[in-house]
Amino acid sequence: MIITHLRAENVLKYARLQLDDLPRLGLIGISGSNESGKSTIGETICYALFGRTFSLDEDHLTKIIRWGENACQVTLGFVVGDGTEYEVTRHIDKNLTQGARLVKTSDPDNILARGNDTVTAMIQQLIGLGYPEYVESFYLAQREISAPHPHSDAVKSIAGVLPLEQLRDEFQNEIERHKGIMVEADDNHIRLQGEIEALGVVPGQLEEMQKRRGALLESTTRCQQQAIDLGQKSAAYLVELEKYKQAIGAKFRSRLLQMAFLLPGAVAALLWFALAYLGSNEMVTGVAEQLKQSVQLGSGHYQYLVFAAAGLGLIAFILWIREMTAKYRIAHFSVVTSGYLEGLEKVQQHRASGYDLALLDIPASAIDVAIDDAEAQNLRHKMARQQAKIDNIREASELEVTWLNEVSKAESELAAEMVEQINKEEQRTKIVDGLRFEQGGHEQALEHSNHQLKVLKTAISLLDGATENLATAFNREVRERTAQLLPMLTQGRYEHIKLDDNLNVEVLSTEKGDFMVFDEVSSGTQRQILLSVRLVISQALARDCVKGDQFLFLDEPFAFFDAERTQAGLNGLTGFRQLPQIFVIAQEFAEHPQQFAMCIEIDRTATELIA
Repeated sequence: MIITHLRAENVLKYARLQLDDLPRLGLIGISGSNESGKSTIGETICYALFGRTFSLDEDHLTKIIRWGENACQVTLGFVVGDGTEYEVTRHIDKNLTQGARLVKTSDPDNILARGNDTVTAMIQQLIGLGYPEYVESFYLAQREISAPHPHSDAVKSIAGVLPLEQLRDEFQNEIERHKGIMVEADDNHIRLQGEIEALGVVPGQLEEMQKRRGALLESTTRCQQQAIDLGQKSAAYLVELEKYKQAIGAKFRSRLLQMAFLLPGAVAALLWFALAYLGSNEMVTGVAEQLKQSVQLGSGHYQYLVFAAAGLGLIAFILWIREMTAKYRIAHFSVVTSGYLEGLEKVQQHRASGYDLALLDIPASAIDVAIDDAEAQNLRHKMARQQAKIDNIREASELEVTWLNEVSKAESELAAEMVEQINKEEQRTKIVDGLRFEQGGHEQALEHSNHQLKVLKTAISLLDGATENLATAFNREVRERTAQLLPMLTQGRYEHIKLDDNLNVEVLSTEKGDFMVFDEVSSGTQRQILLSVRLVISQALARDCVKGDQFLFLDEPFAFFDAERTQAGLNGLTGFRQLPQIFVIAQEFAEHPQQFAMCIEIDRTATELIA
């Protein structure tokens, strides 16, 4: 990214800061005496991009507000690798109330992101790096180069090895943590298994109890229904039996009476026919006369014989209907008998099966009802032939009903007793299920930790290989890229540096013709070497991560350099690919201002800077 403009109000020293039309190519020199506000420019750029500065974290950001003011605001314009120009604005007040927004310069009304975190995340996505990478590469703060000796971790950080080493340490700590988890999970698993065994829950016992209770309730309902059905069928049978016996007598009497009325009626009808229609026939005239004398009826009274025949025939017909009704009752009784016998046989077969007694787990003698199966079978045969006595039938039915009621009562009582047993077993089973669930969690923890151990060990192995390869590649790249830069910064005294396996720095001295340990050179030379390393890494980072042109901000990189070394350093800063825009801060520059694309001189007493 390249910076195009920077504007701020009430930030640190400045009541107003305005840098417009910043050159996109070349050195931008910023000079001024101590405490003139040179570093404020770098701090302001850093705050605009990431919502914090090198010296102020998120918890102390209110210190960025100028003394005596209540709020400040910063606006920064920048161009990313694809050539799109953006503008970010941030503000903060004394109450730590913050705001931020990001827009395209070409379309300022279309806000791309709003809010500190959202804006910061989107800027990181646009420029390809975050705050840590920025301050370790493209932003060289004044206090960083003021240290008398560079720390080995700093070099490792620049080389990219330190994060790998830190990650390796984190992985190793994770390995120890997972080992502890496995030991604890195994102990808990053993403890829970002991608690499960102590409860003594038999697998499937609860299901068996619930199944038995369900069977008891089902059998109770069935026995009760059979008792009701048998009682009703028995009563109906006894009623029909009485009707059957009455129907037998009625049938016999109706048959006799039919004959008694049907014969006289037939005689009356024949007499009427003979007297009324045979008198004119010469062949039977004598017979007709004899009949008239015998009957002693005048010719006007023959019709009474017709009425008598009709009346007797009607009575005979009524008696026939009665006979047919008796036959129907006799036939219906056969159906009733069949249904009753079928129901009685089912009850007796059910009782004989012993299912209810087995379900109750009691002997037959436990039911205080004595039933002789042979007598019951004999009674059924007699009933089938309509030879059974009513008292025997009634007694047998009552015994069967009583037996069913006693059994259903016993089953109902046992089912009620089992409720409490099932509840207790459910509680114990629930406890065991909870323990097994907890046990399963520990098993999963064991499996997960064991898997994580394998992954972490593999990751450490890969990190070790990556660290070694990265250190080797870094050594080679630094050696190659500093071949031209380092001689410029050291007036040709040192040409190459290298790093051993532990990333310790050694420098090749042309005077001694050998590599020297870093501590053997002067502090000024150390800073020259460290600056060359920083520039090389910044260029590589711009190439690999930013993937485009990138600005570089160097806050007093030549603070301990003499004039000759400073000039050599400035010459070495020009011509970096991927780093066309470089801000350089110094108290003063000896050469003429035309050496820079832009030169900004700051007055120590001024509270506004406009350029």
